[in-house]
Amino acid sequence: MQEYQVPKGIIFDPFAGVGTTIFASSELGYDTEEIELLPIGIKLIENRVYGVSKAEKFEISRLID
Repeated sequence: MQEYQVPKGIIFDPFAGVGTTIFASSELGYDTEEIELLPIGIKLIENRVYGVSKAEKFEISRLID
């Protein structure tokens, strides 16, 4: 997206699925809003958020030690 000079803003994904769009756009610095109604999609997104936060905490603790 940066090579096309898309201004920063909010990326809205009305069918989030497993969250590919929201995670990729978040890494590029965009705010995200999403909707997912299927329980499996919601669980997958929640697990990915949990895994990323645990990995970040693990990396930080390794740098401190």
